[in-house]
Amino acid sequence: MYFHYSRLNKLFLAIYQSKTPLPISDLTKSLVVSDRTLRTDIRLINEELEKEGVQIKLKKGEGYFLLAENRANMEKIADEIVQELSLENLDTQKERVLYLLNILLQAKEEILIEDLMQELLLSDSTIYTYLKMLRQILRKYQLTLHNHGNKGISIDGDEEQKRSLIVNFLIEKNFFTYITGFTSAEQAIFHNLDCEKLQKIFFEELAPFLENTTDYNKKNILLHIAISLSRNLATHTITTTKETHSTANEMQLLLFLKRVEEECSITLPKEEIDYILAHMQANSFECLALSTSEKEYAESFILEIDRFFNHQYLLTLDEVLKHDLTLHIASILQLAQMQHAKINPIAQEIKANYPLSYNATFTAYARLQERFPYQFTENDLSFFAIHVEAAIKRKRKNTSTQKGILVCGSGNATARLLETELCSKEWNITLEKCSLSEYKRIQEDLDVDFIISTIPITHSRIPCLSIDLSHLISNNKRIHAFLEKVKQTRNSTKLFSEKFFFPKMNFKNKEEALSFLCNHFENGEKFLTSILKRERIQDTYIQNGIAVPHPIDFYFKETKIAILSLEKAIPWNQSGKKAELIFLIAPAKCDLKELDDFFEQLILLLNNRPLRRKIVQTNNFQELLTLFQENKK
Repeated sequence: MYFHYSRLNKLFLAIYQSKTPLPISDLTKSLVVSDRTLRTDIRLINEELEKEGVQIKLKKGEGYFLLAENRANMEKIADEIVQELSLENLDTQKERVLYLLNILLQAKEEILIEDLMQELLLSDSTIYTYLKMLRQILRKYQLTLHNHGNKGISIDGDEEQKRSLIVNFLIEKNFFTYITGFTSAEQAIFHNLDCEKLQKIFFEELAPFLENTTDYNKKNILLHIAISLSRNLATHTITTTKETHSTANEMQLLLFLKRVEEECSITLPKEEIDYILAHMQANSFECLALSTSEKEYAESFILEIDRFFNHQYLLTLDEVLKHDLTLHIASILQLAQMQHAKINPIAQEIKANYPLSYNATFTAYARLQERFPYQFTENDLSFFAIHVEAAIKRKRKNTSTQKGILVCGSGNATARLLETELCSKEWNITLEKCSLSEYKRIQEDLDVDFIISTIPITHSRIPCLSIDLSHLISNNKRIHAFLEKVKQTRNSTKLFSEKFFFPKMNFKNKEEALSFLCNHFENGEKFLTSILKRERIQDTYIQNGIAVPHPIDFYFKETKIAILSLEKAIPWNQSGKKAELIFLIAPAKCDLKELDDFFEQLILLLNNRPLRRKIVQTNNFQELLTLFQENKK
């Protein structure tokens, strides 16, 4: 439990830590707020605390105190707030700038700088530093911070740009908290609305008619309705009509707004209704007419992605993928015409959890982007990657069995009995049988996961288990353990080599580190050029200190992964993210299966901090392999 503004956290903690009820005057003085602001803050806190069975109560003549049905819940909340407040200094400046931005955007008239200094408890130099930062933010939205002399300051410019600023800077788009309702921060922004009543009317009158709209997009629509209503109440209105097209839900929107007018006493002009309607259309697609060109875009995209996977999954034959990707491309192009962009709230999670599908999508787009009439964003590509991942999983579901070969020197009848016995078990395997002489002839070209043989086989590049026909029943446990090991250890670590393991190194920047790594491969300069080109288009930082640089094209006959751990993390992107563990991929098309397994292990590693620390700290290659084996368990 951590409230959006630090003031709310400090208020809760002050009341919690006091052994007696805290007088109102003490709280307003320590928090530098008015009585009215204090009451608003307590109301916001109580709304969040209600589900925890905790409330702030007022004891007449004495002050505020906490009443808890479950004291353990109250103590847990306090502990979480203490932990979060210990990090507060890192975010105080940003928080105050956003708070200042909110005040100025909500103001009906100019505000004196002296009043802002008093409310935020800031010095002259600090307030002017914050205003300078604010001007930089406003410039991106063609807005200005206008100084009206003795009257004070105000934010001037287009109202729609101000609303975009509210959405992008003041609303936290945390996927899991965003869709559940109005957060305390949002209620503070829309302080002149009854957010609970608005949400209730929305879900009764309008949401049921948005059948093909996700919860996230429904919240987007509700958010823009709240912005429109709140801004109108504060006399900040849209003055231009927004272009929209006819929609089946237009009548339902008018019925919804009629009920809002009746119950909340708010009437919106036509320009505001058009504003809401445009955002409804941007967040829901009732009927998209799919053109031939959009289908061609999708098909060319899928073909290039299929080439990336060396046609392993036959994606060009997947009609579901064709339909879904065509529909998604059409929706993005429609949004572009309306000058909207489709935001993906989990874009970074997709990149981290489905890196191979994302890289396939990104690579395909990098090769095809000149053919498209629109420049797709990282948000768009991450959406496409979800469709690709789903298609791959559908294919794997149909071909998820492990393939093996049975080498038997005892004749066809014995081999057939053994084959039937093995395939009748719940091991999800397919077997082909051959004699020892046949095996020797085809062993170099074998593409199987394992070998089971009644004859000892040495020096096999493929995992092999020798069994004794006279003890077949007792061999069941050995076979099961063997197949499990094959499944767990298959492919991923074969891409590692001690030759490409560089522990505990030091570099000034990522260019220096990448140059060092690429120079250990053939055609190092060409490889480095391709790696840096990929980084310029979009950096390869994943998360939690891990980067996975790789080229756009396939340069090698055999895939290898160079592993570099750093004594001191180095900056990897413009966002300031730092990498301390680098997996540089030198890819070959023939090893996509192994790469897929590696990325599966990487996902597990991202969520295992103790193991990441061990890998960063080890300087022993065999220990590294052992740690990766632990990661698979």
